[in-house]
Amino acid sequence: MITHRPLAKEDIPTLQAALDGNEFHFDQKTEHYTGPDMYSVIYEDSKGPIGIVRYTKANGNGLRLCAVWCDNSESRRNAIATLYAIRDTVELARAHKYDQIVFDSTVERLRKFMGLLGFKPTDGDTMILTVEG
Repeated sequence: MITHRPLAKEDIPTLQAALDGNEFHFDQKTEHYTGPDMYSVIYEDSKGPIGIVRYTKANGNGLRLCAVWCDNSESRRNAIATLYAIRDTVELARAHKYDQIVFDSTVERLRKFMGLLGFKPTDGDTMILTVEG
């Protein structure tokens, strides 16, 4: 079973290790997940941490999400966690009256997967999921 909880101070070494192993966003730092005006959660299963998701306000009435995986080679585990994360993000967006979820990626494989989940490409690397009521 996959669960999530708010990112805590004791999770910073896990976050740093995930960022150190990140093959896609070399410039991210722990402060990008722990700074003001953001909310971050860690997803876990019986094997341990899977990834960290950060939420910030996007332009307009959008909720932006950004994620880093603890092990990019665990595609299946990450994909399952992504399903949980998107479900949770939709619930969070609805609860806070956001009407879209915004996601950016240059990784074609991830963009295709997010497209299967309902995200639509817009400008550049941005994808948007419209959130209904």
